[in-house]
Amino acid sequence: GTLATIEPVRIKTMSIAQNATVYEKPQSIAVEFDKPVRSFTATLTPEDGDAVTVTQAGDGTRYELRWEVELEREVRYTLK
Repeated sequence: GTLATIEPVRIKTMSIAQNATVYEKPQSIAVEFDKPVRSFTATLTPEDGDAVTVTQAGDGTRYELRWEVELEREVRYTLK
């Protein structure tokens, strides 16, 4: 048989950079992938808390991730 390898989908750009300090309380983040994506799951989690519900809109390579809750100040969040 033939073995084929594929390249993973990578994030090309984001409206908030990795490890950035954000002074305002954003309600969304824009993400652009390096190739088209059909679907994915995103989770936004504070360092000492429960995950925030994230919705997504977009298609192809550009998506906007949104959340309804107001993010707390001086808390580190992880987006996965």
